Amino acid sequence: MTLGEHAHFCVDKNHSPIEIIELLNNSENGFREWLSTPFSCQFNQVLSTAIEKKYLDIIEVLLDGRRCVTSSYTENCFVNSKKKISELTKELVALEVDSEFEKPVLDDIKAIEDIINEERKNEVHLTIGSKKENLNITKDGIHRGDK
Repeated sequence: MTLGEHAHFCVDKNHSPIEIIELLNNSENGFREWLSTPFSCQFNQVLSTAIEKKYLDIIEVLLDGRRCVTSSYTENCFVNSKKKISELTKELVALEVDSEFEKPVLDDIKAIEDIINEERKNEVHLTIGSKKENLNITKDGIHRGDK
């Protein structure tokens, strides 16, 4: 559990986690207490890396899943992720401040239009049916008629 891999937090479709859940829920065996230190370190590392790399699917899985730690270790699961979120927040605030002074210039709008036009060159239209009642199929979706 010290490799920083998110796979530790995924359920294997060929193996039921019920046995481990029962071990974790048994307060007499000490398993949850024993697992709390390595699990919280691993969770902390994987979550903060997922935040840094913007792996939203992994972040969602981690936050939705079980944290196999005692309540005294819960905060340890989020130490680095809080720092990463704080860094992202500072970047966002700086961008907001900059946007008050830097408005888009005509060159930026022209560059965006060029990108859109370049994309449209590769767009494929498939028309099925008569001209009066046709279906147009593009990457944006399926449209009936001349819409």
